[in-house]
Amino acid sequence: EVLDEPPAGAREVTAEYCVPYLSHATMEPMCATAQLADGRLDVWCGTQDPLSTRGVAAGVADLDRDNVSIHNQQLGGGFGRRLPGTYDYVEQAVAVAKVTSPRPVKLVWSREEDMRHGYYRPFVLGRFQGVLDAEGRAQRWASRFTGGVADTLEADPPYGIEDKDIQAVSAPVHLRTGSWRSVAASQHGFFSESFVDEMAHAAGSDPFEFRRALLEHEPRHRAVLERAADLGGWGNALSEGRARGIAIVESFGSIVAHVAEVGLENGAVRVYRVDSAVDCGLVVNPQQAEAQVQGGINFGLSSALFHEITVRGGAVENRNFPDFNMVRFAQAPRINVSFLDSGGPVGGLGEPGVPPVAPAVANALFVLTGTRLRDLPLRLT
Repeated sequence: EVLDEPPAGAREVTAEYCVPYLSHATMEPMCATAQLADGRLDVWCGTQDPLSTRGVAAGVADLDRDNVSIHNQQLGGGFGRRLPGTYDYVEQAVAVAKVTSPRPVKLVWSREEDMRHGYYRPFVLGRFQGVLDAEGRAQRWASRFTGGVADTLEADPPYGIEDKDIQAVSAPVHLRTGSWRSVAASQHGFFSESFVDEMAHAAGSDPFEFRRALLEHEPRHRAVLERAADLGGWGNALSEGRARGIAIVESFGSIVAHVAEVGLENGAVRVYRVDSAVDCGLVVNPQQAEAQVQGGINFGLSSALFHEITVRGGAVENRNFPDFNMVRFAQAPRINVSFLDSGGPVGGLGEPGVPPVAPAVANALFVLTGTRLRDLPLRLT
């Protein structure tokens, strides 16, 4: 689709971004134990929603829900893979238990089965157009992206740009897709925060100050951005070979900004430090809240630097963790987290730490190398 031509004297900024399919790659593969005996079904599994799991199990067993018990276990990672609509492992265990009744059945997927038969984070393409006036102020923000209409909420950044045109374009695929930690905010956080950074550089503005000016009427977002910049020492000199990038994303009712300090070691991207400011409303358990943000940052860093599900001949190529690398302890950055007490409504924390990671790192890499990376995972070669 051809977007509107910019007005005379204005500067147009355009970019195209892409994110790949992603596996949830939980440490514990899909598994469930089921027993059907004396008209009752018992299922032992780890699930993110036991009540809906009971309904699925009852349907497969042809039983009333009251005759089904879900014994929910500690799950070795979920990240969306154990949410409603993804209970194939429970359905399989119950189906086999119907045949073996009254003997119980324990089903455990191999890592290869788990990696190659998931409900993946979608492959998404986004095209952007921005317009700057003669003074470098943002006048227009337009985007087209593959996905559903429901994703337009995450695709709409909080910036005070009067002319916005954001639309989803349907693009059917043959792979199963599902919710992945932070859902649509994972891709749209990368898209939007990379593009606003590109607009800032095109305007000749500091990326922090450019965002700050656009958040004049969003005091909570502005305060989070300022806290993150202060924590990360924005504007202070860094040692040679290092650079900072900044990003801010709201998801699940919480506002999170990261400042990433990045360098290169033997040609590979290394993230040394991430300073994070969070407004999630009332913080009930500070230690658990901090742990959620720390975990989200390392989770997001793994996907930003390494993760990509590839498809050849209609089949997923990845088989195991050697094909789907993770950030190790030695690669994990120093993380500082600060919570703001804004008095705002309570938001989530299991997911909002993820979306700002990739754009903060990509924005820092642009400052460091002069190369704008618009596809994930971030690769310089």
